[in-house]
Amino acid sequence: MLCMFIELEPEVAWHILDFPIHERDPPVMILPVHLENMQTAYSKEYSRLKDVVGNRRFAISPLLGWFNRNKDTAVRDNENQSNSENETGGLDLTYIDYPSKFCWDKTAKWWVLRHQSM
Repeated sequence: MLCMFIELEPEVAWHILDFPIHERDPPVMILPVHLENMQTAYSKEYSRLKDVVGNRRFAISPLLGWFNRNKDTAVRDNENQSNSENETGGLDLTYIDYPSKFCWDKTAKWWVLRHQSM
C-alpha cells in the first residue's frame, strides 16, 4: 500500500477549502459619539492649532457620516419612491447596528455597503 503525507500549514488548508481567513463576528468598531462640532481631533505636540482645526480628516466622523447617509438616502427615496425590498439604504438601522451592514471608509469618509452582511 502506497501512502503519501503532505504537511500543509493550516492557512493553506483554509484557502483550499475556501473558508474565510479574516472575519469579525460580530463586526467590531468603535463608534464615536460627540456633540455638534465637538469631534475628537488628535495631533502631535508640536502641531499648530490652526492646522489641527482646519484638518479635513477630523471634519467628518462616523457619527456625522451616519447622519449624512441617512439624510441622503431619505431624500433619494422620497424623490424616486422606488425603494427595493433588498436595500433600505440603512434607514432601518440604528447607529449601533450600522456596522453589521455597512463599513466606514476612512478615506472617503462615507459608510459603504458591506459585500457580505453579517
